[in-house]
Amino acid sequence: MENTDIDWNSEWKLRMERNEAQKGSGCSSYWDTRESALKFYESSFEDGGERVNWIVGNIPYTPDSIILDVGAGPGTIAIPLAGKAAAVTAVEPSPAMAGVLREKIAENGIENITVVEKPWEDVDPESDLNPPYDIVFASFSLGMHDLWEAVDKMNSVCRGRVLLFHFAGGNSWEPMMRELWPVMHGEEFHPGPKADVIFNLLYSKGIYPDIVSAPHSYRLDYKSIEDAVDEFAKRLNAETEEHYEILRRYFGEKLEKDPETGEYFMNMRSRKMCISWESPEK
Repeated sequence: MENTDIDWNSEWKLRMERNEAQKGSGCSSYWDTRESALKFYESSFEDGGERVNWIVGNIPYTPDSIILDVGAGPGTIAIPLAGKAAAVTAVEPSPAMAGVLREKIAENGIENITVVEKPWEDVDPESDLNPPYDIVFASFSLGMHDLWEAVDKMNSVCRGRVLLFHFAGGNSWEPMMRELWPVMHGEEFHPGPKADVIFNLLYSKGIYPDIVSAPHSYRLDYKSIEDAVDEFAKRLNAETEEHYEILRRYFGEKLEKDPETGEYFMNMRSRKMCISWESPEK
């Protein structure tokens, strides 16, 4: 069967649903506490903020740009962009993430970020937004089931460039999930959809995007093995003491110890991709 015969929007939805059925929740629930949202924000700027710099570096802003950030999280991209562009609208569904975003806006004395605390699917462009935008982007935040509906809405409010940042191949923690999920739950792990589905969906709709890809490496640091267990227990749906023991054994083998600090760390690797195009509405 040729790619033209595949409904890539349905394929995206299927992979999302299989992944979420195993997790038992939507993509924003992992970040449903202020502590986890704040940790995500702070970790994004460790080691020079390589991921943030790469994303911002691929966004073609000017001092006059009006930007829409779809799935802004705690503001890891919106905050830096606010100092470089005219205005940023940040759409974020998670109350915890949006709360930290507002805290960072206040801490930095920023006056040109507008926060819309809604899922992108529920956003009404006429009442919630102020289009058109020069740039619309989503950075590792494509948790929508109907991807084409989400992209079509992005196109409709953009007079310039649309950019989607997503994982190419497995993300950094998927090898762990593939190894541990069958042991803990007795079934194969189903990862979420990756950049190939996005590209094929756009291609099938007559959009031929530009692609930029790069490796991404970072380090996770923990004061103890138990800290690592606690962080990943929710992602892996750990519910029983047996599950926690599996995680303790796993991290006991995988974590390295820093000889200077006595703390633990794990090196993570993945590949990130920027998929972008000029909006048909331009």
